Amino acid sequence: MSKSLPKEMKAEINTLIKLTIKNHGPQTLRQLYHNLLRTFPTQCSELTYSQYKAKHIKNLKNFGHLIIKPERNQEVLKELAKNPVETRVSASMKEAWMVRLHPSIEELYKAKEEAGHPVDPEKSYKTIVSKIEEERSKSKGFWEGKTNKPHDWKAALKAVGHPTSL
Repeated sequence: MSKSLPKEMKAEINTLIKLTIKNHGPQTLRQLYHNLLRTFPTQCSELTYSQYKAKHIKNLKNFGHLIIKPERNQEVLKELAKNPVETRVSASMKEAWMVRLHPSIEELYKAKEEAGHPVDPEKSYKTIVSKIEEERSKSKGFWEGKTNKPHDWKAALKAVGHPTSL
């Protein structure tokens, strides 16, 4: 029986998968899994290959964040065949299924880097969202007519140095 990861780790693992592809380029499913474990050992210590493939890869593909297509370029296949244990590609194979980031997601990550706000794999996005929701709930009284003064939740979060968006 496989262990289930806590809910707050699921979104982070998806982010880690996208970061790994962004940093290492297109990879086979098995190669991506090994790179993920090697690059982020603490966050992915309990992640099994079946969880990774059945939950995370499937969800990212369904949401359009990943593209999985066959690679038939012989030079790329020869390079992948140099490490058959990790890539699961042998010299006799005519194609290998590669995982790539969708171009729009790749552009988003590049834009964040250029703006000086790269995606931080150590951040817990659940805590950012909960902090935003907590501040936004303080303005609820204004919208219900209980107070006459609106609460600027963005300004309040910026004043203490918290992010206002993901």
